[in-house]
Amino acid sequence: MLRYRPLEPLREVGVDDKGAQIGEQWVQLGLEADEQALRVRRIRIQLPKPTRDGDDTICLVTTLSAEQAEAALSGYYMAIEMRNLGESLDTIVDAGDWEPFRRASPQAMAAWLAQQAKRLDLARYRKTGRSTRTPAVKRTHDPGRAHFSVARTLQQRKVKAP
Repeated sequence: MLRYRPLEPLREVGVDDKGAQIGEQWVQLGLEADEQALRVRRIRIQLPKPTRDGDDTICLVTTLSAEQAEAALSGYYMAIEMRNLGESLDTIVDAGDWEPFRRASPQAMAAWLAQQAKRLDLARYRKTGRSTRTPAVKRTHDPGRAHFSVARTLQQRKVKAP
């Protein structure tokens, strides 16, 4: 369990399209008032139905502000990545493998998370820009070249042929 000290009350942000309630708050990792402690944004996602392990809440921590994350990252791609990562971890990691994380001090956990975050390729999660549509070429009528029907031309050829 990651230990933290709330710096503000949890704010309800809203509900996503699947019915999950989302809240956020700024917290300080560790329980002591330490000048060196890492200040992070804690995002709580209350799931509409529990996972197969019975978890009904997911908490994420980030050093990005909501504005920075919104401007740079695509929530859609991040959600897909988190879902896939969670399923992969459930499959390959035993419950006992989590023990070092449970025993880690907040400072050690923060240092490890920061180290892992440096390895991320955030370009994978960038929002895709929208390009402007190229307008269709407007056709103009040329009185010198009148329209002709292909079907009518073929029919006339059949009549002329012996």
